[in-house]
Amino acid sequence: MFVQSGTACVACKVNCTVCTSLTTCTQCSGSTYLYNNACLNSCPAAYAVIIDGACTACTTQFCATCNNADVCLTCKSGYLFFNAVCLTNCTSGYFSNGTHCLSTVTPVLTESSTGFPVPFSIAGAVLLIACLMSRLQFNQTYLSGAVYAFIGIL
Repeated sequence: MFVQSGTACVACKVNCTVCTSLTTCTQCSGSTYLYNNACLNSCPAAYAVIIDGACTACTTQFCATCNNADVCLTCKSGYLFFNAVCLTNCTSGYFSNGTHCLSTVTPVLTESSTGFPVPFSIAGAVLLIACLMSRLQFNQTYLSGAVYAFIGIL
């Protein structure tokens, strides 16, 4: 598209299909998006919502960055991130780490019901099964050694 500059018609900038001046684009072409009167390949993080081909600000209050589905990803300074919203204080049952609200109840995933750490229990079980299979294939494998190795891991 062209715009009049003085007495001459001048082409709009690259990727701009409609402009009102050499520096003001109002509609972009292809896979570019309108932001601050210019056409960009991607929108800035705080303006990631694309509406009618234009980069639009996140709608969540106090949100610093969001995705193109308008889901908040980070909060502005002084606010705490909690379930895609920005809060001034954490709700009951949560505490602040300075940027996020975290649950005061932390599930214990590192121990099994017997008190042995899960990775060691799994490794011991794998070792025991491997030794038993070896014993079935080769009579020279000593089962007592496998049992002692398993106990040693625990």
